[in-house]
Amino acid sequence: MDYGDVLKRAWDITWKNKGLWILGILAGCGANGSNPSQSSSWQTSQGEFPVLDRYFENLPPDTLWLIIAGLICLTLLLVVIFLVLGTLGQTGLIAGIN
Repeated sequence: MDYGDVLKRAWDITWKNKGLWILGILAGCGANGSNPSQSSSWQTSQGEFPVLDRYFENLPPDTLWLIIAGLICLTLLLVVIFLVLGTLGQTGLIAGIN
């Protein structure tokens, strides 16, 4: 078996279908690559970030709720964007392979 010929043919096929790479990357936007049974825990103690502690202590409660609501809206918007991109990538990848 000529491994050089196999690798050259694989490269030729990959180069011929470069659009599938982009669609594959987009399809990965909607994928969940993590294992749900594994989780990481990151904890900080009081006083570890004194500048942030002072900043959030001096914020009015209404402003803090606006910041939290803004972060939730931003997170939901990013989830929707990645879901749409992932779906477009998957459908384009399937159509490209067919």
